[in-house]
Amino acid sequence: MRQKTTSKRGSAMIGALIIAILAGAIGASILDSAFTEMKMSRRHMEQQHAVTLAEAGLEEGVRAMIAGDWTGWTSYGTYGYYKNITSVSNVVLSGISGNFSLGLGGRGRTGEIKVYVHADPSDPVIAAEASIFNRGAGSTISRQIRVDMESGSLFENGVVSRESTTFKGGNVLVDSYDSRLGGYTESSYVNRFANGTVATLAVLNDLLDIGNGAVRGYIATAGGTVDIGSQGTIHDYLGGPYPAKYKDMSRVTNDFYADLPDISAPSSTGYTNLGSITGTTTIGGAGTQGYIIDNITLSGGATLTIAGDVKLIVTGDVAVTGTGKIDIDSTASMEMYVDGNVKIAGNGMANGTGKAENALIFGMDSTDGNKSITLGGNAVLHAAVYAPAYDFTVNGGGADGHIHGAIVGYRITMNGGAQFHYDEALSDLKMGDNFTIESWRELKGVGELLPFHTPADLPSHF
Repeated sequence: MRQKTTSKRGSAMIGALIIAILAGAIGASILDSAFTEMKMSRRHMEQQHAVTLAEAGLEEGVRAMIAGDWTGWTSYGTYGYYKNITSVSNVVLSGISGNFSLGLGGRGRTGEIKVYVHADPSDPVIAAEASIFNRGAGSTISRQIRVDMESGSLFENGVVSRESTTFKGGNVLVDSYDSRLGGYTESSYVNRFANGTVATLAVLNDLLDIGNGAVRGYIATAGGTVDIGSQGTIHDYLGGPYPAKYKDMSRVTNDFYADLPDISAPSSTGYTNLGSITGTTTIGGAGTQGYIIDNITLSGGATLTIAGDVKLIVTGDVAVTGTGKIDIDSTASMEMYVDGNVKIAGNGMANGTGKAENALIFGMDSTDGNKSITLGGNAVLHAAVYAPAYDFTVNGGGADGHIHGAIVGYRITMNGGAQFHYDEALSDLKMGDNFTIESWRELKGVGELLPFHTPADLPSHF
């Protein structure tokens, strides 16, 4: 009997041992699986952080290209600039909006960003490589991104506001034409089109209100609804005949987006300081001439004649009223950068070239609603005005008081009788410091990876 009991105890011990071994094996397998999954999760996280670092490097390249400031960069060839940002523990780079904070250093990791900019104005490209170094694991993860860009226009649409657009009173018209085909043909459809887009970045309802105005083109918001009065119309020119009060809602969208960057004055090195202009004055000459002006105040027949290609930096206000006038010669052009308020009324501004691209006005104040621009008067005005933080008023003038060009503002009000004709040629007006993304892609293939380890070889890949 004792022998049989011992046998049973031995069998139980062997069974328990087998179970323990199996449990240990299963536990080890689970731990190994968990450890592998943790490593994969960490690797995936570090890959995403590398992409974030690379995108931060791309923004650093965009900032330098827009500012034309290559301090801290190494030049290669005609258009190449290279920058290496080492020992990154947090992504905080000067000039980048919206800093990232990855906390890399607190986890035994650091990052490195290498950026290359091919700053050819006709074919700008930015590429970046970011690496995450994990000291504990002894591993490095790198990702490369390439962004092909193109110089874009600030005037892709006719009337664009950041906050609101309102038509007040009757007989407000927005349509389009193309100055490359000649002048606007009011009485025919030879050069009179329905592409006068009225757009706003507003997302709240009714911040775009065309009232009883007429839009021959398109209406777009960034999410809000549009208020169209009972007498308001929106339709094409050539698809009719249209009944009164016709509203083609297929021309209304709510997914509008536009990048409206602040504008700063160009470098004033070599510019002539003219003080304030209050009387008849002629400026311009051979080549592009630059001038710094305190204020422009023209009335009582005083005329500022632009006799060549000029760039004006106005630190104060511009006021053209009564019989005062700015007169741009038929072979001249003007870029005006204004820090104050602008009012062009009365005889206004005569653009002898007949093209808005030769009369550009930029509002530099970046505080929303702090400054204002008023356009109107008796003369035909050909101009493109970009002032995304300015309150904007367009007044109806006399029989000839039409405005041809484009406007970008903060809050835009178009009063009764205003006739606005978007110049479609402005959509191709490439601005040197305004870039849009043409393509974005991560470089993965062996044949497309860029040699960031030898920066001198990078120019040959662009």
